[in-house]
Amino acid sequence: MFNVSYRAVINNYRKNLGLPPVQDCWEHILGEKILLACDSEYSILPSDIKQKYYHTGYLPIFQNDDLDDDLVQFINSGPKPIYIGFGSMGASEPEKTTRIVVEAAKLAGQRVLLASGLANLGVDRELGQNCYVVGKSSHPRLFPEMAAIVHHGGSGTTATAARAGVPQVIIPHMTDQYYFAEQVPRLGVAPESIWRTNLTSKNLAAAIEIAVSDERMIQKCKELAGKLADHDSYKLAEKYIIEDFMA
Repeated sequence: MFNVSYRAVINNYRKNLGLPPVQDCWEHILGEKILLACDSEYSILPSDIKQKYYHTGYLPIFQNDDLDDDLVQFINSGPKPIYIGFGSMGASEPEKTTRIVVEAAKLAGQRVLLASGLANLGVDRELGQNCYVVGKSSHPRLFPEMAAIVHHGGSGTTATAARAGVPQVIIPHMTDQYYFAEQVPRLGVAPESIWRTNLTSKNLAAAIEIAVSDERMIQKCKELAGKLADHDSYKLAEKYIIEDFMA
C-alpha cells in the first residue's frame, strides 16, 4: 500500500536530487536500526523483520495534568464510570455513534465518561446525569479511575489503558488498531474486540458487561499493569542509542 501510494513521490524527489530510486518505502523510511516503542507483553513480533530492532517498550508521553474539578466530581459521584472515546478517529455520523455508545452503557447499567475526540461524540447534546462529556484530558490520570476503557485501539491508548490496570474493549477503525484488537484479548485483559463496522449498542453492551464483571480478567489487568510499571523504556532507549546507534 505504501509503495503504491508514496514510492513515485519519493523517487521523484530523489531523482531531482540526483539520488537513485528506492524499491521499498518502508525499508527506506525505517532505516537499518529501529527503536520499537511497544510493549512485548502484547506486541508479538513477526519472524520476517529484516531490520535490526531494539525493543524498548512503550515510550509514554507525560500527561500528568490535574483533572478538571467538574470531571473529578462526576467520577466521585457514583460507581466508577466507563470511558468511551475514539481519539483521533472521526465519525461520519457523530449523532448516530453517540447514540450507539451511550445506549450501550445504559444497557450495561454503567455510568459513562464520553470523550468527544475528533468524532465529536456527545458534543452539544443532552445525555443525562449518568453521562459526562470530556474534551482533552490526561489519560494516565484518568484511566485508573475507570471501570473499563472502550477505545479505538491506537498504540498509545492501548498502552496507557494497559498501565491503568483496568479491562479494555477495543473497537478498531483502521491500520494497526486491528493488530492490537487481536493481541490484547489474547492476554485475557479484554473481551473479544468489535470491528467499527459491526458496532451496535447490544454487542458493545455485552462486551462492557464482561469487562466490568469478569473477575479473572480484572485480576489479569492488574497483573499486566504491575509488569509494565517495572519498564523503564526511556532508560532502555537511551542505552540503545548510546551503545548501538552512536557506536
